[in-house]
Amino acid sequence: MLFVSRTGAALTGWGVFRVFAKRSREAWVSVERAVHGWRSWAAIQMLDNGAQESEVMALCGWSSHSMLVKYQRGRAAERALNTHARFSPVAKTVR
Repeated sequence: MLFVSRTGAALTGWGVFRVFAKRSREAWVSVERAVHGWRSWAAIQMLDNGAQESEVMALCGWSSHSMLVKYQRGRAAERALNTHARFSPVAKTVR
């Protein structure tokens, strides 16, 4: 079980949505934005930590690469800088 209630019972998809909706309202964020943001963050974390694109697509329920490309596009510059820092001899000596 990924999400559980206070009593330890598994939360349904609707239950998870209600938790997100409540927390979103408290933070003055639209529910759609909060759920999308969490899903985006989860997909990016999986990719950054070694998951294959096909695995992320399967876990997120995507049948095409279009959503994966959207999520990755937003992090392209950050990933490029991190890659540069890992391979650049100058970046290693400056740190």
